[in-house]
Amino acid sequence: MLEKDALCELFEYRDGELYWAVNKGRIRAGTIAGTVNSTGRKQVAINCKLYKVHRIIYAMHHGIVPPCIDHIDGNPLNNRIENLRAATHSENMYNLGAKSNNKTGEKGVFWDGINQRWGAYCYVKGKKIYAGYHKKFESAVDAVRELRARLHGSFARN
Repeated sequence: MLEKDALCELFEYRDGELYWAVNKGRIRAGTIAGTVNSTGRKQVAINCKLYKVHRIIYAMHHGIVPPCIDHIDGNPLNNRIENLRAATHSENMYNLGAKSNNKTGEKGVFWDGINQRWGAYCYVKGKKIYAGYHKKFESAVDAVRELRARLHGSFARN
């Protein structure tokens, strides 16, 4: 990663966007920097190397780049500095929403056909922690949300 001073010479930050501060080949100063990649994050090329925009913005404001940067609202295109925070890999994973193949629509809740109950769980540092089995879907939802709030703290996401 480039140094804070070098980044501040190349870019200007405004409302969650990076703007080029210099003319560079076909790029003109004042134009928005970066394009959205296949993972839905903005990236920009500097000296033929790709950098994620949220990491540049974090570095411009804090002078360092932690191993993981979490988008608080879960939107990888919301790169406002207020929406970015340093995180561990586990904390970053806590803040993910339900997976696309989730059949219940609720993160961490599943139907256990053998026990004829709704199961609930979340992960902490890669270990699955159960919030029990419940007769009612709503009870399982409440239990897993409470467990996430207790174990994931400010990184809990429903």
